[in-house]
Amino acid sequence: MEDYNSKLFLEQLENGKNAYKNLASTYGQMVIQINNLNTRVRKQMNNISEIEEGLDSNLEENSIQQVAQSILEELDTFNSSINENLELFKKCISESLNFYTTSLQYYKQEKSELSALIKARKTVLFLEALMRKFKNKVIGVQTGLNVLPAFTEQMRHSYKAFEKNAIKLIVELKNAEGECLEAAKLMESKIQVK
Repeated sequence: MEDYNSKLFLEQLENGKNAYKNLASTYGQMVIQINNLNTRVRKQMNNISEIEEGLDSNLEENSIQQVAQSILEELDTFNSSINENLELFKKCISESLNFYTTSLQYYKQEKSELSALIKARKTVLFLEALMRKFKNKVIGVQTGLNVLPAFTEQMRHSYKAFEKNAIKLIVELKNAEGECLEAAKLMESKIQVK
């Protein structure tokens, strides 16, 4: 019976690891979009600042319009794909954490299981740190967009749509953080029982 439980334990951890890999792909796509937005927003803020302070006389209005257009394109890309990515993200995080916590039902405190559980716990804590870092980056982009002027009605509409989507994303990331911490605590309690 113990060999069977040990096998089930390791299978659940492996399933959790595979779900984590699926999550990493979805997460990676969203991070790339936010990083691109963050870069363009910061560039636009620098351009506007240099013009206002008279530091760059070569900077033309055309340059600001080009950066504004690239921000608009990134916002539209993000806004059009966020709902699908968010659903996939929620599914993957739920699957991954479910496999990890289900594995605890089969944990019998054997030495090989202990090292696998410690490794899985580290993965869950790493995942929590990624969620927190990403959430802070989304908040940074959101703040930057609040400061930037919207040059057109289309930009105002895209800013508002991003704001709404960013709030949904931040809520999901915050929920994922909490779920990761809860799973890590459950794992920790099993590790400490020995």
